[in-house]
Amino acid sequence: MYGASAQVETVFAPEVILPSQFFSSPPATAERPEKRLMLAVLQDAVATLLKHAGTARSRPRRLVREAEQWINARNSDWPFSFENICGVLNLDAAALREGLLRVIARPARVVALPVGRRVVGERHRVSVPRPHHRATAGRAAVT
Repeated sequence: MYGASAQVETVFAPEVILPSQFFSSPPATAERPEKRLMLAVLQDAVATLLKHAGTARSRPRRLVREAEQWINARNSDWPFSFENICGVLNLDAAALREGLLRVIARPARVVALPVGRRVVGERHRVSVPRPHHRATAGRAAVT
């Protein structure tokens, strides 16, 4: 009888947990959903600026204007303001704001490449024309 009682006590004995184990932060892979949402809001604003900055169409211009107003707002009253999101994500809001506004001021120019498309049956092949070997060999011999 004594042996069974000792076994029951060891099974139901309280475990000792250190405060550092109990209050430790979750692993980086299991971020809080609020933090992931804040990152998604910031990513959407950056993607909008990169995609639509300098466009002539009215809807993309409006989206860029809204993103620009959100970035320039210096308030931290709203949980999803630019300042608060940068604070939660440990980003320098001033540096990020400066870089994003530079993108708005000088949008990247898109260079069109002469792309060839070849369709054979159900297979498609997209390629950029390469210079001919004879043309490059001739230039090398001349120089």
